[in-house]
Amino acid sequence: MQTYFVYEGVRGYHRLMDRLDYVNHAQRAEIERRVKVIEFFHKHGVEATRDGFGVSRSTMYRWRKLLEEGGGKLVALAPGSRAPKRTRGRTVSGEIVRFIERCRNEHPGIGKATIKPLLDDYCQKKGLRSVSESTVGRVISDLKKRGRLPVKRQFSLLARSGRLVERLAKRRRTKLRRGDFRPTKAGDLVQLDAIYVFDGGIKRYILSAIDLTTRFAFALCYRNISSLSAKDLLLKFLALAPFKVRHIQTDNGSEFADHFYRAGQELGITHFFNYPHHPQSNGHVERFQRTLRRQYLQWCEEDPANIASFNQELVRWLLWYNTQRPHLSLGRLPPLRYFLETFAKDPAQSQMLWTHTSP
Repeated sequence: MQTYFVYEGVRGYHRLMDRLDYVNHAQRAEIERRVKVIEFFHKHGVEATRDGFGVSRSTMYRWRKLLEEGGGKLVALAPGSRAPKRTRGRTVSGEIVRFIERCRNEHPGIGKATIKPLLDDYCQKKGLRSVSESTVGRVISDLKKRGRLPVKRQFSLLARSGRLVERLAKRRRTKLRRGDFRPTKAGDLVQLDAIYVFDGGIKRYILSAIDLTTRFAFALCYRNISSLSAKDLLLKFLALAPFKVRHIQTDNGSEFADHFYRAGQELGITHFFNYPHHPQSNGHVERFQRTLRRQYLQWCEEDPANIASFNQELVRWLLWYNTQRPHLSLGRLPPLRYFLETFAKDPAQSQMLWTHTSP
């Protein structure tokens, strides 16, 4: 691999460029061109650079200054936004705005597609020039921000206090999907899911997690399925796993929102969500749950009502699962042994991670 030295302090050109994931393709190409211009300028001078690249002298010095002020980071050479600082404001007739406001007040909830034909008829009668459907939508948005459109308020009755409280609309969160991401190292991606156990009229929930690369798994039983329960499982998994978790993947259940979601953000873990009604996205944890049902839950004699005792036996089974049970996908090695032989930097030193369970 060839390394370009633009000036002292900039090392590993290609390595740095590969790490600039937040720079899009067009910006990266322009950064590469500017680096070549600066390098050529240092070797051959102003005149040759201007004739070869068509870049003025002032531009060369300005790029070099940007690179120096940026501490040698190549991203400092990224081109800035070319959007105009002053844009032409949207001009809509006040009469049209009042018509749209009147329509929404008389018929709350109708959208821009419904208002547009009514507006066209109104403008034709009044001799006005109508506006596009997109403009109608923008006018509606502006009216909402000004509080000039009716808002449906919902209230709930608190059973304990008898007070009425307003239910505020929850802001929809943009959910990150896994896409083409493929894990290659231990902890690159951990999938989580929940199943329930119904025995003797008692329903309990088992939350489980598994690392896709090493198949290292963990699970616990909980009295209820909530975001606090999912957060508890995540923190315990992070404490037990012999590797750092960088990404997690869950379905869209409420147990993986609120406290669980905030915990992942605070820990710097990227949270991927499945596409709705697509459990195949969480195939590894689904397969682990089937193994858990067939090889443990169906044969377990512990009462799920006694969560402490049930979890104690479950952890014993998980200890066997992670340290002794052979996995075909891992070359007939147990998950922890596979991790030590494949990813541990010093297998001899990492033997402290190994738990001897045989007497």
